[in-house]
Amino acid sequence: VIEAARNISCVGATPLAITDCLNFGNPERPEIAYQLTEAIRGMADACRELELPVISGNVSLYNESQDGAIYPTPTVGMVGLLEDVERRNGAGFVSEGDQIFLLGSEDLESRIQDLGGSSYLSVIHGKISGAPQLDFGLEKNVQGFIREASNKDLINSAHDVSEGGLIVAIAESCIIGNMGASISEPLPKEASLDSCLFAETPGRIVVSVSQTVANEFKSLAMESQIPIYSLGVVSGDKLKWADIIDVSLESLKGAWEEAL
Repeated sequence: VIEAARNISCVGATPLAITDCLNFGNPERPEIAYQLTEAIRGMADACRELELPVISGNVSLYNESQDGAIYPTPTVGMVGLLEDVERRNGAGFVSEGDQIFLLGSEDLESRIQDLGGSSYLSVIHGKISGAPQLDFGLEKNVQGFIREASNKDLINSAHDVSEGGLIVAIAESCIIGNMGASISEPLPKEASLDSCLFAETPGRIVVSVSQTVANEFKSLAMESQIPIYSLGVVSGDKLKWADIIDVSLESLKGAWEEAL
């Protein structure tokens, strides 16, 4: 629910309502009944916080094989309202020299709880456990701010940090916009490097802003008490970060478009 609302807010639209599909195993088994109950509880909490009605939905149960039940998979569809389509934001970087900021974080290590529930934990370590901590208050403020800044024509692109973490969000903005990025901020020490790059802690959005309005954008963020962190600039034909990441757009596109 929260991620769907964040995606709609990144476009510049206001979330209005959701529909859902709840996909689980056999609810006659206690552990599956627990999964289903807690998923509904969590979705209901999020809808109350964001004041969103659930206007329709369905369930798909008894999804199991001889190997056991599927992972609990609640899915959400959300509709929003964009008052002026000409002011919509895309996820891809737009112009050479645009400033790149991270909203929802004061530095690279703040707001990063752990790697629980992340793609990194699953793909690299073969573990599926935990979930990132959610701050409803921060989430609502960041989403409201991104909509306000969009209405003021201060944003060139906005992309939420979700599956894959911060580095994947930046890479996707490069790929979609067909523009590189030079991240100038130093990476933290090795012990927290994987968390900074791949943690999926919610409430964070990567934005690009024209240099001509960058100071106005930062001032508005500070006035709105939104944590903001400068990452670098849109630049060149590669994604470069310190001496650790130096990948061409061509390589990024190949990994992103041809994985299957």
